[in-house]
Amino acid sequence: MRKHRTDYRLWALLTVGVWGGLLAVDYWATGHVFGGQLVQLIPNRPGGILVIDVCNVLCMVVPAAGVGWLAQALAVVCGVRLSDRPAPAQAADYDDAPPSPPNG
Repeated sequence: MRKHRTDYRLWALLTVGVWGGLLAVDYWATGHVFGGQLVQLIPNRPGGILVIDVCNVLCMVVPAAGVGWLAQALAVVCGVRLSDRPAPAQAADYDDAPPSPPNG
């Protein structure tokens, strides 16, 4: 079993943070969100723009998840965890009882 287990809560938090940062950069650098101007959700919006929005979201979420996983892996190695389940030091069925004294 691996020594350091994935902390899924920390991974999700870091992924959302990186994704939010990418959204902010996209908004401030280009003046719109996702390249399809998601702010303009009006009824006569062309259907192709929604496909562009979904593709651009995935193009931001996938790298954000990768960076978030790497960041949580480094944090877990340093001892930072959001989950309450630490990695077990020994197997559950390991008997650590001292040997019995010899009869005789």
